[in-house]
Amino acid sequence: MLLEKENWRLGYHQILSDCLPSAQIQGGTVLILANPDVDALCAARILSYALRADKVPYQLRPCGGFNCLLRILQKLHLNENDGTERAIRAIVLLNLGATRNLEKALFQPTSEVNDEGDKKTSIAHPLLDRNQTKLYVLDSHRPYHLANIYAPKNIVLWNDFNWHDEDGGVPSDGEYLDDESDDSDEDEIESDDDNESDDDDDDVSDAEKEAEFEEENDVSDNEYSTSSTSPVTSGVGSRKKARVDSDTPEIQDSDDREAEQNNQVLSMREQHQARRDKVRRYYRSGAFYSSPVAFMAYTLLADQLRHDSVGDLLWLACIGVTDSFIHDRLDLSGYASLAMDLQEKVEKVYPDLNNDDRITERLANIVHAEELYENGQYNGPLTQVGFSENGRILYQRDEFRFFLLRHTSLWEAMILSPDLNTKMELWKSSGITRLKEMLAKMGLPLAQCQQPYAFMTPSLKRRLKIMMIQHEEEYGLEHLKYTAFVRVSGYKSLLSASDMSLAVTALLECDMNKGSKASEKRNTALSEMKRNDEQMEDESLMNSFNIAYDALNSNSLSSTFGTIGGGEVGGSAEGTDLSTIVNGGDVNGNNGLGVGIRLALSVQKAIIATGISLVERRAITRLSHFRYAYLHATSHGANGTKVFDGGDTDDDGSRNTHHIFSKPLALTRLASYLMEMHRENKKWTGSKALPLVLLAEKPQTKSYLVVGFECPVTKGSSKKNSFRERFELAANSLEDGEFVFDSFDANVIEVKSDVGRFIEQLHYMIDSM
Repeated sequence: MLLEKENWRLGYHQILSDCLPSAQIQGGTVLILANPDVDALCAARILSYALRADKVPYQLRPCGGFNCLLRILQKLHLNENDGTERAIRAIVLLNLGATRNLEKALFQPTSEVNDEGDKKTSIAHPLLDRNQTKLYVLDSHRPYHLANIYAPKNIVLWNDFNWHDEDGGVPSDGEYLDDESDDSDEDEIESDDDNESDDDDDDVSDAEKEAEFEEENDVSDNEYSTSSTSPVTSGVGSRKKARVDSDTPEIQDSDDREAEQNNQVLSMREQHQARRDKVRRYYRSGAFYSSPVAFMAYTLLADQLRHDSVGDLLWLACIGVTDSFIHDRLDLSGYASLAMDLQEKVEKVYPDLNNDDRITERLANIVHAEELYENGQYNGPLTQVGFSENGRILYQRDEFRFFLLRHTSLWEAMILSPDLNTKMELWKSSGITRLKEMLAKMGLPLAQCQQPYAFMTPSLKRRLKIMMIQHEEEYGLEHLKYTAFVRVSGYKSLLSASDMSLAVTALLECDMNKGSKASEKRNTALSEMKRNDEQMEDESLMNSFNIAYDALNSNSLSSTFGTIGGGEVGGSAEGTDLSTIVNGGDVNGNNGLGVGIRLALSVQKAIIATGISLVERRAITRLSHFRYAYLHATSHGANGTKVFDGGDTDDDGSRNTHHIFSKPLALTRLASYLMEMHRENKKWTGSKALPLVLLAEKPQTKSYLVVGFECPVTKGSSKKNSFRERFELAANSLEDGEFVFDSFDANVIEVKSDVGRFIEQLHYMIDSM
């Protein structure tokens, strides 16, 4: 069922009602499952803050795919609780699950074929008990699976109405909600016609069940929209209303009678077919994204609960929105809209006190340096020391899109900036010459630009903004600025939301377990226990998730032990004071944001270098309907049909099975860089703007990660992604077990066999559509 924005608090209050102990119930625990991306991590921190404030116990775990979700629930045995411990009464899914049939996968029995290969099957119990556990979904992926929209009260979708696709409306409740049937099922439609009256009786009986969220009258109706163009009411409600209206005499005008006659002309067979066509259009319109879940979670806490004055929560919402914008889940107009809302909240939490109260506050906080050291015995002139407002959030409408500017040099930040790199063609020697020319015209010495930005002369920093504005038209840099959110992290120290997003993403996607003695012991133990690839991948994900989650803490103190580059993560004081990071301090530590920033710089350099290499080697192949390119982690061949050996061999003889582009987010930034590069040189514009498919080798699973990207017309615009259907058609030509649709992103598939054949079939299938 859908829970609209104005009623989100009812869902949270239901969680409290189910999990807090009372005289009638024992109470329970909340299980939070988060997709491994920064937006979901920020939402998890926001919701966990509210649960701790309400004294509700909870568990937090990462969930990297649909099979991972099933494995987690199977291990917890939620349907077999013996009452000796607090049961999990609520499960919150963050950035996952909305596009999958959760009712069928989690609340219904499943059949399993025996290993012997015969036709005998065994019936497995549902993973969740609908009478004991409720599922709450905060997911930015769209479109929703229709089975989740019309599911009973045990599945609740927290929906942001303004972002839902209204093209053609949402199909009504009924059969074929999965869009898995084909046109050969017409015989079933004829049999359904005979049973229509029986279905109506069942639906009416279902509608008479007691609704769960009854605090307001409009909540139990479960209506998505009241407009006549795209009503999203369940088939239960619509059929029930039609029956009541048929028993009530009404005076109809000629138009109503004509419309009724036209409806009667359609046979039941045609009505079924029309509805099935509408379901197909609903799913095949393409995948897109709604509001970031961090913004939704903060809206719940700030607008409908009591946590509107907590700056840490607002900062997490800013990071989540910025992360969605960086990774192309938000277009330019969507980001501008959310940025305006966040600006209003920033002004509310941190008001600009320019009146007498502000002067009084400043006078009360005056401290003199001599008083700190002379114990009040100094009688000479006093030196006033100002207090920096640590933790204050600011918004800047003229922030430049330079990559991690505050943590590197201006020169490197410009070269690593995808926007400036593609606009000025900095991968060419002529582009570097043009960049030096621009800096010279601005009066910025090259030596100053190549030293850390924190140590640049303050007058040059002030001149940078002024001169960039003066020369932006000459060099085509008009769209290089955007509204950014920064936080005061020390005296004259700022940390931007984009810096946090990039650093935490790098911590999530880079291998965190290689190179230390502790990790070698764990790997040895794993080999002795003969764990499979899934278990090893789950453990690696858990470790990276914990380190990234700790890095989001306002204190940035990592309490989780892991390894990066041979060092132990945890126990170090580096990162506890963010000013050591942004004021030119040491970012070579082994924990917190320091290592995240260093990894983010390395990943961005790899993205730029890989993109340039693909272009120079002409490794991007063009077909009639799309372009594609391979990204190999080893040096075997170039056609994607090679045999895996598990990765390269390190000096110590161990196998390195990590590939930097084996994660979807890194591939997303690489694809965005390639498309922007060719959009600027006019090679991928108009009819030449074909979709791009990247195939990245995953040595740890001996497979390829295949991700499809649509090419938008202009930078900052969005385009629905239709690769889910295309990948499914191509995968039908492969044998079972040779591909996996495990990701919650519709444009991602993992191919375990001949990936060259998959690309060939993808071309043929699109050509026949």
